[in-house]
Amino acid sequence: MKIEELFKSLRVENFTEPIDNCQKCGEPTHEDINPYRNNPERTLRIFRKCRCKRENEKRRMEAEARRIEKESQAEIDGHIKKFRDFCSDANFESSTFKNWRHNPDNGKYYELGIDYCEKWEEMYEKNQGFLFLGDPGTGKSFLAAAIANRLLAAGIPVVFTSFTNILEILREGYRRLNFKK
Repeated sequence: MKIEELFKSLRVENFTEPIDNCQKCGEPTHEDINPYRNNPERTLRIFRKCRCKRENEKRRMEAEARRIEKESQAEIDGHIKKFRDFCSDANFESSTFKNWRHNPDNGKYYELGIDYCEKWEEMYEKNQGFLFLGDPGTGKSFLAAAIANRLLAAGIPVVFTSFTNILEILREGYRRLNFKK
């Protein structure tokens, strides 16, 4: 739209009355604009926010950002609590990449775990995960818990359990079925 058409569609006057000032901060509440500097009869008076209104809006927006951040953190904390309530392993919280015990046999697993966490979104989109197989005591649960802890810290909800816990849940369910008969 050309400026000529804009002025035709808007109320354009030659304003002679003074611009009001905010009673709180004293700044003007309107502003006169005139794109045609050589024609003062084509002036447009527009609203502008004074300093106190700008500051109020800034405080309101900051408060809203804090509220959203607090709600997001509460949601993350809720996921972490649910996760920790589900996971009965007392060592879960200490199972992190920071506490990883490096040795010549587990370096590639450490790197795979870190890489998986860093590329989580891509792995999730491709529906890719891990299945850990190996002898007892080789660090499978520790690695899984380290990945879970890293993802939880990033606000990604996870469910973690060991195969032993799954078997116990299945056994308990089977016991309950047999008890009801």
